[in-house]
Formats: sequence, structure tokens, C-alpha cells
Amino acid sequence: MIMWPDFQLTNTVFNEGAVLVGKQALQIKEKLKVNNPFKGKTIEQVDKLRKAHKIQILSHGLCLHHPMRNEPCEGDGVCLGCRNFLTTPDFLEVHKGRLKKIRSELASAPAGGPYENKLKTIEKYLVGIIDELETQVNYSGIDNHSDYNITPIEWEGMA
Repeated sequence: MIMWPDFQLTNTVFNEGAVLVGKQALQIKEKLKVNNPFKGKTIEQVDKLRKAHKIQILSHGLCLHHPMRNEPCEGDGVCLGCRNFLTTPDFLEVHKGRLKKIRSELASAPAGGPYENKLKTIEKYLVGIIDELETQVNYSGIDNHSDYNITPIEWEGMA
């Protein structure tokens, strides 16, 4: 059975005017402008395409990691900086809640240790994602929300 929120999210993400954040968000948006395989499809067709492309809907975004690429999934919070991760304003409150939790954990983490470093990395990604989502949602451009403050090179530098 196809879940309506899954279809709605997939439909929201894979359209030309979508508000997307992630390392490959700009490239995906440009590709969708030229060729969008989801456009004009029924709920069932979109679900089949999503499953065929192995697009996973996560609690905080979407994972475009395809297992046939023979690449390991980084997971465990690192997906925020993964090139296969996308998120949308639908997940903004999830990211804000996670940032609050990460900052709470940072306050009690042993200084200078690997756990503190991991938490700081996740915090940096979350701050960038939240800022970028809020910027795009509040963008008052002519016809879309596609102007980004963070370039792909800056995303890479956050790692």
C-alpha cells in the first residue's frame, strides 16, 4: 500500500521549483528542469520509480544512495554531509530538534575526544542545513526558491 505522505514528499522533492538542501541539491534541481521522470505520474508510478531508484525516505530527509554502486553508506549522522542526502522544509523542525539534542550532548561530552569531534561535525551540518532551508523558504525572488547561499564547494569544506 502506498502511503500518501511518501508520495506527497516525493512529489514535493522531485519538481523543478523544490526547496532542497544537500551537497547535490543544485545538480538535482538542474537535472529535473531538463528531464523529470516523476512529472505527471500517478501515485503508483511515483512509488515504483522511487523504489526502482532505491530512494529511501528517512526521518530527516531522503537518501539517494543506491546499493548497486558498491559504496558503503556512511550513516550514523554523517548522512547530513553525504552527497546522497537531500532534505526539504518538511524536515526543518526535525533538524532543529536534533540540533538542540546535539548541543545538549556537546555540553556534557568529554572535551577533545572523538565523540566531541563527531558532535561538532553534526552540529555544523545541522546549522548549515537549517540556515539554508530557512533562507530558501524565505527567499522572495521572482519565481522560485533556487538561490543558495552555500555553494557545493562550501558544502565539501564543511566535511
